[in-house]
Amino acid sequence: MMKKNPKRSNFLSFVKLLISYHKYGLFLGILITIVASLLDTIALALVVPTLELLTYYASPESIGNEAHSASNMVLNFTRDIFLFFNFEYTLKWMLLVIFIIMGMRAISVFMYNGLMNFYKTKIVATLSKNLYRKLEKSSWVFYKSRRHSETTNLMTGQPLRVGSAYVDLTEILANSFNVLVYLIASSIISVKLTIFAVVAAFFLSVFFYGLRIIARILGEKSTIYSAELLESVGNSISMAKFIRSHGLAKVMREKVFVQLEKVRKNQFFISINEGIFHATYEYAFIILILLGLLVATRFMDLPTSLVLLMSLLLYRIFQKIKVVQAHLQRLSKNLPALDAIQDAIEISTEEKEDWGTKEYKGFKKSISLKSVYVNFDENQIIKNIDLEIELNSTVAFIGPSGGGKTTLADIISGLIRPDSGKVLVDGENLYQFSEKSWKEKLAYVSQGSLLFNDSIKNNLLWGNEYSDEKEMIKAARSFSTHKFVNKMPEKYDTKIGDVGSNLSGGERQRLVLTRAMLRKPRILILDEATSELDSNTQSEIVSSLKTLKGKITLLIIAHRLETINIADKIYFIDSGNISEILDPIDTITKESKMKELFSKGN
Repeated sequence: MMKKNPKRSNFLSFVKLLISYHKYGLFLGILITIVASLLDTIALALVVPTLELLTYYASPESIGNEAHSASNMVLNFTRDIFLFFNFEYTLKWMLLVIFIIMGMRAISVFMYNGLMNFYKTKIVATLSKNLYRKLEKSSWVFYKSRRHSETTNLMTGQPLRVGSAYVDLTEILANSFNVLVYLIASSIISVKLTIFAVVAAFFLSVFFYGLRIIARILGEKSTIYSAELLESVGNSISMAKFIRSHGLAKVMREKVFVQLEKVRKNQFFISINEGIFHATYEYAFIILILLGLLVATRFMDLPTSLVLLMSLLLYRIFQKIKVVQAHLQRLSKNLPALDAIQDAIEISTEEKEDWGTKEYKGFKKSISLKSVYVNFDENQIIKNIDLEIELNSTVAFIGPSGGGKTTLADIISGLIRPDSGKVLVDGENLYQFSEKSWKEKLAYVSQGSLLFNDSIKNNLLWGNEYSDEKEMIKAARSFSTHKFVNKMPEKYDTKIGDVGSNLSGGERQRLVLTRAMLRKPRILILDEATSELDSNTQSEIVSSLKTLKGKITLLIIAHRLETINIADKIYFIDSGNISEILDPIDTITKESKMKELFSKGN
C-alpha cells in the first residue's frame, strides 16, 4: 500500500471543494446576506431623517437646513422616496418603514440560516457517502489494514467538523461582503473615517493571525486524539470478556483515561485560544470605536445625526470584522478534518479494485489458478500456486495455521487480487466479469460468526431480499437452525445482541450457514465454518453438506477430519505452497503431512 504525505488544505482549496460539491449554495447564501446587509444599511441610514423629524417635529418643510452635504443628501433622498410612494413624511411613517425594513432583514437572516444549515448537512452526508463508496471499492487488503476506529471517526466525527467549516467559510465571505457594504455607506459620510476603519481592520487581522495558526495546530491534534480515543473505547468494548476474565480492567481503564485526558487538554487549549481572541478583540473594538467618535466630533465637524449614524456603521463594521476573525479561527481548527477525509478518499481511490462489466452467469467447467503469487508488505504469502477446481466438485484446504489457506480462498472469491498470475473461470480472466454478478452467485462463511444486533429473521434475510420466510425456514431446517430457534420465546423475532452475543458459538455458526444457503450460491466457501459446533451438530451439518455434493461447488477449510472427509480432493497448504494433494481423503491412512497434522490434533 502506497503511503501519501498528508496535504494541508488552505482557504482557496476549501472554496473550490465546496463549489464542486454544491455549486450554488455558497453563492446563494452570500447573495441573501448581501440583501440583509443592504436592508440593515438602509435602516441605519434612516436614523438621520428620524432624528431630524424628532428635532423638527413641527413640519417636514423645516428639513434641509443642515449644512453637511451627506446629511442633506440622505434627507433629500428619503423625502423624495416618501413622496414617490405617496407616504406622509412624518415620524409615524418613518418608524413604520424602518419596522418593515428590519422585518425584511429578519426574514433574510432566517432564510440565510436555514439555507446554511441545509447545505451544511448536505456536505456532511456527501463527504461520508463519498468516503464510504471509495472504501467499499478499495482492495480488501487495504480495507482490512485500516484501523476500524479511524474509519469510524472519518465517517462520522470528521464530516461534522467539515460541515462546521462550511458554515465558517460562508460566514467569512458573507460578513466580508457586509463590511464592504458598510464601508461604502460610511465613505459617503466620511472618507477619512472609512480609511481609518480599513487600516484598523488590517492591523487587527495581522494581530490575530498567530491565534489562527495555533487554532490550526490544535485542530490537527483534535483529529488524531479523537481517532485514538475511539480506538481505545472500541477495544474496551469488543475485548470486554477478555479484559474482565483476566482482571485487566484497570489496565484498559488507564489507557482510555489517558486518551480522554489528551482530548480534554486539547479542548481546553482550544477554548483558551478562542478566549484570548474574544477578550482582546473586545478591548480593541471599544478603543477603535471611541477613537473613531473622537475624530468625528473633534476634527471633522459632523452634525449629531451623522455622528450617530457613523458610530452605528463603525459598530457594524468592527462587529462584522470580529465575526470574520472568529470564524477564521474556527475554520483553521476544522480544516484538518477535511485533510484527513480527502487523504482517505484519495488513497482509497488509488487502492480501488478494477473489475470488468461482463455479466457472469456461472461457470461450466472449472476455476483455475495459474502461477499465482500474493505478497503482503514484503512477505510472499502465496507462492506459485497452480490448481483447478472443477464444476460442482468439493475441495478441501488443510494445513497449519498461517499457511495461506484463507488467503487462497480469498483469491478464489475475488476478495484478494494476486500480485502476479491469473485466476481463470472457464479460461476467462475472473476480473473481466462485473464484481456484483460474480459475488452474488457465491457465499462465503468465514472464520468468526458475523451477525448484526438485530432479530434472527432479519439476520437471515439480510442480503437475501429475494428470499421469503418459507425459504428461510427450509434452509434453517437443513442446518439444524430451526430446532434451536423454535425453543426461543420469540422464535425468529428474537434479538441476538451485538455480533450475536446472546447466542452460543455453535448457534451463531448455524445462523451464518443458513444465511449463506439462502443466497442459493453456485460456489460455497466454508472457512472453519463448523469449528464451534458440538459433535452431534457437526455430524448434522456434514450430512447437510453431503446433500449439496455434486449440486454446487464446495470449498472447505477445516481441521476436523469428519468435515474434510466429504471432499473429492484435498490440498495441503503450507508456507504458501501446495505441498501435497490427496485424492480421496482415505489416503490419510498413508504416511503424509495430513496424517501428521491430524495426529497433532490440529
